[in-house]
Amino acid sequence: MKYIFIALIVVTVVCWYPRYDLFVKENFFDEHRSLVQAGFMTTVGCHKAANKMKVKYYMCEPKVQWRRWFLADDAKATNNQSDLPSY
Repeated sequence: MKYIFIALIVVTVVCWYPRYDLFVKENFFDEHRSLVQAGFMTTVGCHKAANKMKVKYYMCEPKVQWRRWFLADDAKATNNQSDLPSY
């Protein structure tokens, strides 16, 4: 029973712990972001990789593993808009 509980905790952590993707823009006003590298364990690693590449405009976006497994790429691409109303 103890091993099942430990295995359940490990699976939960793997599925819900966020990994970070590095997105880069060419200039500030550009709407298109390109994915450069994915799967960083921490934001520090993502920022270090961006600084090593010497890019000005980048974003480290968190993604949980279960979304990578179960959501299609089209659903992730259309979900970048904010839910806040624009005035």
